Amino acid sequence: MSASKQRTNLFRRLSVRLTIGVLAVALPGMALIAVLLVSESTTSLTAEGEIATASVASAVALRVEDWLAERHDDLQLVVDEAGSAGASAMGLNARAVMSALDSSSNEGQGDYALIEVTDVAGNVLAASHPALEIDPSDEPWFRVAASGLAVDVSPTERDGHIDWVSALPIVDEDGATVGVVIGYLQTTRLADLLNPDLPEGTEIVAVDADHQLVYDTVMGDIANDESLLAAGALSQTIDNAAVTRALAGEQGSAAFVDYHGRDVIGGFSGIDVVGWALIVKVGKDALLAPVTEQQQRAVQLMALGTLLAVAFAVMFGWRITRPVRALTEAARDAAAGRLDVRVEPRGSSELIVLGSALNSMLETCERLVGDLVTAGVDVNSAASELSASSDELAATTTQQSAAVSQASATTEELARASATIADTVDEVAAQTSETRDNLEQAQVDMQTSSERTLALAGRVQDIDGLVNLINDIADQTNLLALNAAIEAARAGEEGRGFAVVAEEVRRLAERSKGSASDIAIIVDGVREETNATVMAMEKGAKRMQAGLLLLDRVTDAAGHVRLTTQQQRSATSQVVETMDQLTDASRQVSATAQQIAAAAGTLADLAGNLKASAGTTNGEEPPGPANGA
Repeated sequence: MSASKQRTNLFRRLSVRLTIGVLAVALPGMALIAVLLVSESTTSLTAEGEIATASVASAVALRVEDWLAERHDDLQLVVDEAGSAGASAMGLNARAVMSALDSSSNEGQGDYALIEVTDVAGNVLAASHPALEIDPSDEPWFRVAASGLAVDVSPTERDGHIDWVSALPIVDEDGATVGVVIGYLQTTRLADLLNPDLPEGTEIVAVDADHQLVYDTVMGDIANDESLLAAGALSQTIDNAAVTRALAGEQGSAAFVDYHGRDVIGGFSGIDVVGWALIVKVGKDALLAPVTEQQQRAVQLMALGTLLAVAFAVMFGWRITRPVRALTEAARDAAAGRLDVRVEPRGSSELIVLGSALNSMLETCERLVGDLVTAGVDVNSAASELSASSDELAATTTQQSAAVSQASATTEELARASATIADTVDEVAAQTSETRDNLEQAQVDMQTSSERTLALAGRVQDIDGLVNLINDIADQTNLLALNAAIEAARAGEEGRGFAVVAEEVRRLAERSKGSASDIAIIVDGVREETNATVMAMEKGAKRMQAGLLLLDRVTDAAGHVRLTTQQQRSATSQVVETMDQLTDASRQVSATAQQIAAAAGTLADLAGNLKASAGTTNGEEPPGPANGA
């Protein structure tokens, strides 16, 4: 069997089709549910992430603003101390400034790298760390502070260091700016301000107004300015939708690709005091990790559901096909000739009905085969009787032929006697008695031949009866073959072999009927020839009687002896001819008897074949060939 046929047979199995059907129904449904759940979870987690990051961004921005406000308060203390120290309009008493710095040293100075007090020209009047004094006179922000405005400046790089400046003007009693208090904030404080306790995978980024990175929580704790610069601060450009919207004064959340190239969801908020954009972001992979796990669980559940569906389909298909397989095995046994096999109806109601119908069909077939066996026996018996009758007919014909031969010899002897009478008139008287005796004997023989011929006619009539019996048997056999063909047609595919046997039986019956018709024709011919023989013999008997009369007249009319002798010769010739015809008729009857015997043998063979076929159908060993007549 080819691979394509094997695949076709595989797909024709009920369990395979049922499995495919269950999977075709279950898998799309489970996949759709999984997709909907994952989509809904993704949407929900994304929304939650956006809300959470936006909230954290707002909270951290507020925290930074509060911290800067506290630094303003610290510097305001210095301003107040410097003003109370009695600084003149042109400057401040350095001692008073130092006193003010000392009095504020415990007010958060750890948040500063350096605090300076300058005049409006930028001259440093006092510093918390004189060795670190910075000349601010050339800085734009200093001029703004010297004009009387508070200044908060985003960190900038200066000679490998970072200046993060918060400055407040010192105003005298007349409202004139007489100096500036400058606080250089510690950049290391960024790690504390922007790195609160965050969920795993969450990152906070501060970006200045020029889209330059100020700090990223992935930098961790910063030891000094050099470390911060080395980590990319003030050199890494950050440009995305969240930064742009935050610098524009908006708050909210957005999905974007960060400067690491990751897909993230980030909440954003602006810090107006320093002009920063504060971004709180979380990677989509981390945010949607539960969705990934849910997808994996969904795949596992789909696989489990698929296995359960396949197991259910296979088990259900097996339970359905098990009774069908039993029915199939029973049908195969029946096709092999074992008609006594039966099945136990079980399974669904349809299969129970099918099993009962199969049992009924097998019972019908078994009964029909029994009938065929009986009919075969009857046909065989009739053929035997026909063969015996044909043998008897042949024997009778042989006897008739012998009688005809004897009559022919007698007639020849009569002819010789007539010649003797013609030649020797003197011996007429002496030979008349002998001739009369011979004629009487010939008459007796003729009568015997006539009786035997009539008996032969009776046998021919018996042959007619046998021919009619053969026709009746052939008709019954044909009818049985027709009934068998009808039952085979009802049995469908399983009865096809039985239908072939029934058709062969029908053909043999038709042949038997045709042979019987031939026999009838031959018998009619024999009957006609027999009738002709009887008539000829009756005619011969009459001739014999005439001869006797002539012999009686010989004594009285010797002169007419020669004429009578001539007539006797003519009559003898006719008798001889008639005897020859009777011999031919006997030969024809013998040939007909042989044909009848052959037909009987054929009919016996047909009966044997029928019985053998029926025995094969019942699972029996086929018998040997039938003995012909």
